[in-house]
Amino acid sequence: EKDHDMSLKLIIFALICLSAAFAARKGVIELDDISFDRVVDGSRPVLVAFVEHSWKDPTGYDEVSKDLKDTKVVVAKVDASSNADLKKAFNIDKMPAFLLFLSGESNPVVYQGTEGASDVIDFVRTQISPTLSELKKFAKSFVEKVPDRTQIIETVTKFTSSLTGSDADYGKHILANMKKIVEKGEDFVAQEKERLSGLISAKGTNEKKKSEFSRRLSILSNFVAEKVEALKEEL
Repeated sequence: EKDHDMSLKLIIFALICLSAAFAARKGVIELDDISFDRVVDGSRPVLVAFVEHSWKDPTGYDEVSKDLKDTKVVVAKVDASSNADLKKAFNIDKMPAFLLFLSGESNPVVYQGTEGASDVIDFVRTQISPTLSELKKFAKSFVEKVPDRTQIIETVTKFTSSLTGSDADYGKHILANMKKIVEKGEDFVAQEKERLSGLISAKGTNEKKKSEFSRRLSILSNFVAEKVEALKEEL
């Protein structure tokens, strides 16, 4: 009987490890009181969404998982109704609640933004990428230091010239927004936000384009004064 119990435990452990190893490729994985510590073990970044029920995923959470496939981030969720101990351990009082466990860290970074996929993605990528964090600081300086904007644009142009992949794409939009604000004035941000929001909600916009426009909208939010105030604590 002891051998049987040991074999069963080994099988469960193997399945948990296998699930974690392929999580980024397979989509969102569900964690519970047993599997949580096996997956959230500090060896890799893990984004955990606490939800009311296992079937009630945050809006666009699959999109979050797909977008982060090029990173080492494991995207997971916890059914709070079935895992009261985990809910209590992390002081979850409203849902969905997003916690990001970074590599080598035992305490999570708590996400304070909206449930929107593009905002969650932006949060995660900023936390795991020093480059994106630096680009956000440039945007904050651009909003706050109007007389220095030309010099900031020159600095960002040099900074982004050597970027690659998703960092380069993010930098391209940060720089483009800066130039448009200088060219068209402060009203550009509100006008562009309205334009992108309209494109996202338009019936003829396919899912790929919606994702692209949502990401651009999230990047644009770096130039909203209220967002800059919120970023002071995040950065």
